[in-house]
Amino acid sequence: MRLPYGWCLFLLLFTACNESDVPSDAAIDSSRDASMDSASDSGSDASSGADSEADADSEADALPPGVVPSPDGEGYCCPIGSPSCDCTPTGGFVSLPIGCIDRAVCDGHPSDWVLSTDAHGCESYSVGTATCCACAPDAALDIRIDFGNWAADPTGNWVLMPLGTMNTLFEGLIDFATGAATPVSFNSDAEWISSGGDASNWTTGDVDWLPEIVAQDAWGGNIVGNTVRFEGVPGAVRVDVVAASGFPRDDMRIEVNGVTTNTSFRGRTDVDSAAWNAETEGTDMADWPVWLRVEPVGGIIDIRLTPGLLSAIRLSPPE
Repeated sequence: MRLPYGWCLFLLLFTACNESDVPSDAAIDSSRDASMDSASDSGSDASSGADSEADADSEADALPPGVVPSPDGEGYCCPIGSPSCDCTPTGGFVSLPIGCIDRAVCDGHPSDWVLSTDAHGCESYSVGTATCCACAPDAALDIRIDFGNWAADPTGNWVLMPLGTMNTLFEGLIDFATGAATPVSFNSDAEWISSGGDASNWTTGDVDWLPEIVAQDAWGGNIVGNTVRFEGVPGAVRVDVVAASGFPRDDMRIEVNGVTTNTSFRGRTDVDSAAWNAETEGTDMADWPVWLRVEPVGGIIDIRLTPGLLSAIRLSPPE
């Protein structure tokens, strides 16, 4: 049967627009597009990964030698070396690499270094101050000086400073343990003006290295202060200064190389040699100020007392 022309046109159009009859070249085009999109995405991902690795390599290359990102990703770990006296890098965390410039110690003795890991995962050294590379060695000597001669002289190798020895240079002060001369000399200013003593200045008896008779007499000076000087001190020493009086006195200021101390022989916690009372602290408590470690300056140690009153001094190995 022959269909009218209009029906033939309708059937042709209907068939061409049916979804099941997609032209074959459309399928090819679709496949090509998918393939190209996939290749593009793959290439983009590969390029992104490569860029990321390149960025990481670039960052590592840009860091100063020895500086690495910190394990927690919040900053950087500085270089760390072995403890020495040669400006050793101490490691530790910094937020910016430039901060590592200050992470080194040049005068910390290797025996005083402690290694730890900080909160960011960086290893670091903490360096104490008990010792240093440039510090003077400990002086192996024990010099004990008795000022004044009101009481009897002590036994042993004491250095005796009676009234007539004020303002006089003494060389080769003897060592208490051996009796041998040391390289240390002693002198005092011209303002020490008296020497005397009294049994009430010390009533506790012998205390450790200090005999009672040594603490009972003393040199006296003036209210503006007096100085004694040691020269040729070969290294660091402990300094004990005894100033005792059985009579009321104003507070004294006692300095060693310009420095006061908060340490005393008795280990009291309320000590201040800037306000030392020779009666209540010296005599009544049988105590005296102590400087545990004093570095001589050019071999010199100056001891200044204001006002002047001095019973005994001891130089011994430092603690």
